[in-house]
Amino acid sequence: MIDNNVKVNMFIQFLKDNSIYDNYMKAYKEQNYRSNIIEDLLSTHDGVYLIHLFSWGKTNNGYDFWSIINNKWLLQKENYYKQYKRNEILKEII
Repeated sequence: MIDNNVKVNMFIQFLKDNSIYDNYMKAYKEQNYRSNIIEDLLSTHDGVYLIHLFSWGKTNNGYDFWSIINNKWLLQKENYYKQYKRNEILKEII
């Protein structure tokens, strides 16, 4: 089982790697949520980070854009986890 902080870090890295971190954070803030996004991510199943947190149809990019990004996350999250594990092994070796 993946530690929650690791999941959040992997997801944030995914957003940054795809140059959508700023768009995601802006859209999140525009929803006027009072809670912290990290707390929301920690309480959410990792497969629905994108679609669960708020109404994407109301964002500038719209639902279709974020649906595509969500599908990309679902396809790539295992690769992010494998990279994380490799990095942890390298830390132990070095």
